[in-house]
Amino acid sequence: MTLPQKTVLFDLYGLFMRNQSDAAKQEIEKAAQLESLAVEPVKFWQSYRDLRAPLDAGRINFAQYVSAMGEELGVTFPSWEAIFEADCESWRFHDDAMVEWLYELKDGVKNGEHSARIALLSNIPAALLAKIREEKPWLREFEPAFFSCGLGIAKPEEKIFTYVVKVLETTPDRILFLDDTKANIDTAEKLGINSHHFLGIDGAQKAVAEFVAR
Repeated sequence: MTLPQKTVLFDLYGLFMRNQSDAAKQEIEKAAQLESLAVEPVKFWQSYRDLRAPLDAGRINFAQYVSAMGEELGVTFPSWEAIFEADCESWRFHDDAMVEWLYELKDGVKNGEHSARIALLSNIPAALLAKIREEKPWLREFEPAFFSCGLGIAKPEEKIFTYVVKVLETTPDRILFLDDTKANIDTAEKLGINSHHFLGIDGAQKAVAEFVAR
């Protein structure tokens, strides 16, 4: 019996793309005019996180997202467009070492060093995805790439993982999933998917090397 092809399934943000810096967050706070609205930053960021899933899943657009935050916080933000631009800017920086490793992994397939697919599963809003696709040609190296905004579901929902397994025509034990968010790792492991909680490139490289070798 022929086993399904192995797949190394990466998250995007926190691995290849950098998470928001403190400076970038401050720019979002300025764009939202938190000081003039008397909104505490800690409450803003709590709302920002709590209401993000429908945006990531493509069920609402950014204007609706900002409106929902305003409703929860009891304010009306002067310009959702300003928040949008600052938000996109905060998510546009990549990690050079990780991108270099991506190319090495793809070269490994071409050179016969391993036969694993190098795939991607990312939570990302549609408008942000459109922007970074223009700037990051290396995104095309992931084959296939799954984006939450096009699926209507987002991590850590079980449905997004079962969908990926089905599309890949594989079994959970033939996948290694790498993500920096523990909740996503927990869901994947619950479904029998091999997982690595990403804390840095060294540990990730070791986990991938062991997975493709066995």
